[in-house]
Parts: sequence; C-alpha cells; structure tokens
Amino acid sequence: MKRPTLFGSSNVVSGVPAVTVTQNYYDDESDEEEVDEVLPLPASKYRYSKWSQMEETEITANMLKTPRVRKPPRGFQVDTVLMLQEQERMMLAEDDDDVEVDLNIPKKSRWRRNKKRRYQNKLENWEKCECVNLSYQDLGHPYQMKEFLKVLRRLIRSEYIELMDNGLSDMSTVYFGRCRHLFLQRNQMSNLKKLPRFGRIEHISLQQNNITSLQGLELLKKTNTLKSLILRENPVALQPGYRAKVFSILPDLVLLDELPRLETDDDEVKQSSIWCSIC
Repeated sequence: MKRPTLFGSSNVVSGVPAVTVTQNYYDDESDEEEVDEVLPLPASKYRYSKWSQMEETEITANMLKTPRVRKPPRGFQVDTVLMLQEQERMMLAEDDDDVEVDLNIPKKSRWRRNKKRRYQNKLENWEKCECVNLSYQDLGHPYQMKEFLKVLRRLIRSEYIELMDNGLSDMSTVYFGRCRHLFLQRNQMSNLKKLPRFGRIEHISLQQNNITSLQGLELLKKTNTLKSLILRENPVALQPGYRAKVFSILPDLVLLDELPRLETDDDEVKQSSIWCSIC
C-alpha cells in the first residue's frame, strides 16, 4: 500500500527564501496499515500574513521583485498569529529546559511586546521604490484591491510602474507625482477619467483595455509632458478619425500606438477643425 507524505524543500528566488511542498509516495512494509490522515501544514496560520510581519525579516519593499500585495480578510487579526507563535514557544519550552520563558508575564502583555518589536513600516518602504513591477496580482477580492490601491498611493518616488493584468477599473484616487512610464495593459479600464493623476508622465500604455470613448483624455493635457500613448486593441481605436481626434486633444503628443505623428494625421486634424468651425 502507498501512503502519501509531505516534505518541504527550501528554495531561493530573487533573493527571497520560499518553501515548496511536494508529495511523495512510497511503499509500506505492511499492507494492513491504513493511510494516515494528512494534517494541514504548520505554516497555514501564516496564510494571511505579510512578509513584514514575520520575525527576523530584513527584506524591504524596494528589494522585492514582482511582489504579491495582499490584505487579510475582515476578522483576521495579527494577534492570532502572535498567540499561536507564543503557544508553540511554550510547548517547546516544556520539552527543552534551556529555553527560558517568563511565565509571570500575562499573555496579552507578551503579544503587545512582540507586536511592538515588529518593524513593518520599516520593511514596507514603498516610498523609496523607484522602479516597481506589481503586475499579475490576481486581485480576486475587494479587500485585496483596497490594499493594492493603498500601496500604489505610497509610490511617491516611482518613475517606472508596471501594473499589467490586475483587473483595475478605477485609479482616480491614486496620484503618481514622479511617474514617467506607466504600463496598464490588460486591465479593465473603460473610462479615461478614472486614470491616475500625474505630475510629469511621458508614456502611458493602455493596450487591451475596454476604453470606448476619448472622454477624459483632455485631463492628460494638463501634464504638458505626455509624449507617447498606446490605445490600440481598445474599442475606441476602431472609431473613424480616431488618430485625428487624439492628436487634436493632445497636440503635443509625439507617438500614438507606437507610430509617430504623420502628415495625414495633421491633415485630418485640420479638416475636422474646419468642419467644426462650419458647424
């Protein structure tokens, strides 16, 4: 008879340690032995915890490569993990006389003491990140999206931001003061009015979204720095006179859908302005 067992193997990806779990089958000596029940992994209590909440962590946000941004569901408390950690430490102390545990300290006081030792804000130094890739977050729940937008608001120094394939539909509450290059491909943006606010943006990629109208595009004119815009593979790109309309709204634009401004585009802009004056 074969019995499933679990074993962990330690890996290192991009300087961040990770643990993968594999399943191994081996033959038992006795066929009469029943299959043991596989219990949940001991680390399952950390499934809603951030890397910055782990003890003895020195990895900061600007050291991560393509991190996953998560927030625990409503009702989960960090104190629960701290309590389980303390219970494990107490159990180990019962078996090991060398481990000293101060039993006179109330449990709640020990949780508060451990909580104060955490330096989560020091690790989550999003404000220091200059180049960020937060693509493919798989934001399937509202609480995850809420935490994700909270992180985006802290990217005050980032100049190069990738947010591809995240299901984003509204970023109007986000301000990118220093961002020069923003990549929002394969999201669910349908309204240009819901784009982030910018300070000095130069390139925006909105390929493969659901933008059906150019309403709100005039908001990008206020930056006076936008030189390149990608709107192809959106419904609005199939409308007649699409390029002429974009260049009439953004006269300083140099590249549209990675194609330079052509003489034919200028002719269409002039013709459309003539027709508007006649009307």
